[in-house]
Amino acid sequence: MGLGETLGMYLAVTEENSRKNLVFAAALNFAKAQAEASFSWSFDKDRVLHISITGLTLAGKTAIQIFCDTQFGPGKVVVS
Repeated sequence: MGLGETLGMYLAVTEENSRKNLVFAAALNFAKAQAEASFSWSFDKDRVLHISITGLTLAGKTAIQIFCDTQFGPGKVVVS
């Protein structure tokens, strides 16, 4: 593996981690009134972040999805 390939992998993972942290912070902000909310996340093979939130209203999930689409562009994060 060459330096360029290693750097590319590093930058991709750094971007993914930053995206996850920003989404998580936004989700916590939306869910702060919902003490029972819990979160799980994963990346699919196309590196789309999937965040599952239990204990949050549909309106809250929709607000988080709109934030994600605005912040990262459509298709980068899926909230369920």
